[in-house]
Amino acid sequence: MKWSFLGLVGTITATVLSLSPLVTASEPRCFPEDFMFGTATAAYQVEGAYNEGGRTPSIWDEFCRDQPGMLCANVADDFYHRYPDDLISCRTWGCSLCDSPSPGRVL
Repeated sequence: MKWSFLGLVGTITATVLSLSPLVTASEPRCFPEDFMFGTATAAYQVEGAYNEGGRTPSIWDEFCRDQPGMLCANVADDFYHRYPDDLISCRTWGCSLCDSPSPGRVL
């Protein structure tokens, strides 16, 4: 039964993929010229630098440290140190960026 189901899922997936048109880089974009792509972040998920810049612990810091085996975002994506490169990437990709500092840095 398990293998029959997996075979059915594989067949459906292959059929859908074969019916989907492939898009290449040489084809025109599907979005209007004035369409703006954007990005947004959540400070705890990307910021890192948990003990720098006057940052105080947030509720997420406390929650993670109280849960055995849970990973904390002490480093995360390290936006705190890498933001110049991230801003260049956004500009290169034509994206706008919305970001706000961690409340632990503001309060």
